[in-house]
Amino acid sequence: MKVDLLDYKTGGSGGSPKSKAQSAMEFLTTYGWMILVIAVVIGALYSLGLFNSSGLQPYQCAFRIGLTCGHASISTSGVITIDLVQDSQFPLNITGFACNQNGSYSDLTTPYNPPSNQIYLAVGQNYTINTQCYTNSGTAFSGSVGKLFSGYFVIGYTDQVTGENSIVTGNLELTTT
Repeated sequence: MKVDLLDYKTGGSGGSPKSKAQSAMEFLTTYGWMILVIAVVIGALYSLGLFNSSGLQPYQCAFRIGLTCGHASISTSGVITIDLVQDSQFPLNITGFACNQNGSYSDLTTPYNPPSNQIYLAVGQNYTINTQCYTNSGTAFSGSVGKLFSGYFVIGYTDQVTGENSIVTGNLELTTT
């Protein structure tokens, strides 16, 4: 004869209505507390911004040599603000810069910095540049908040020790803010 543990506890297969009600209340109370705890945890994670996709947006600003990005952002009108940190061995004069999607350096903008219209950067110094970014077709980039700009920041500079003129191109992947 097979004896079920539930039958043994309740004194038979039917059990009294009172014991069934008590079992149902215990079941609901136990699972109710678990559901409440899970809801509180999900609410806390939501309030911390875990489910906010803007925190997962790409950010990349990298140059090959000589300069690094301290911070970069792009507005919905396509104006980039980029904080350049000079980390090469020698002081540099920035002679021009451009932001575009094709990596072209034919349209470098001369910085407005009289009297020489160059930006002097000593080793370790930083400088913030604001300029318009352009699309492949040459029009000004623009887009709603969260739109991805994938392109290049091109800088023309003169090495202060050697006097050599060079161009460095940095990769950019920024979302508009």
